[in-house]
Amino acid sequence: MIRTSCVNRLKVTFVIYSSFVHVGDVWGIFPDSQVFALQRQIPVFWGDEGKLEKLPIFFQPFPSQEINEEVIFTQENKSPCIGVNNLYILGISTSAGLQIGNTAILDAKNRTKHIRHLIPSD
Repeated sequence: MIRTSCVNRLKVTFVIYSSFVHVGDVWGIFPDSQVFALQRQIPVFWGDEGKLEKLPIFFQPFPSQEINEEVIFTQENKSPCIGVNNLYILGISTSAGLQIGNTAILDAKNRTKHIRHLIPSD
């Protein structure tokens, strides 16, 4: 049975940084985000900041789990509609998403590195 996404009201205020909102069916979603943030209390920069090849988090492979077993399931859709009445979301950020419907493949990735150089308080 083909199902339809039926949405009465959907309000999303912010969607940023490789994030998504999708109503309906989709074969695959592949959001990807890389973040580098450098904060210094005293704005002194040496010129080599932001070279991501120096940071292992940005080039190491993501761990993955291979699925080697067959999954058999029975599905009974009692309604031809995937129903959503009211949905209010303030924000979706950094390779996250909202999807109302069916997705065959979702492969979301994010790499984040925050560096803060602050003056110690005595």
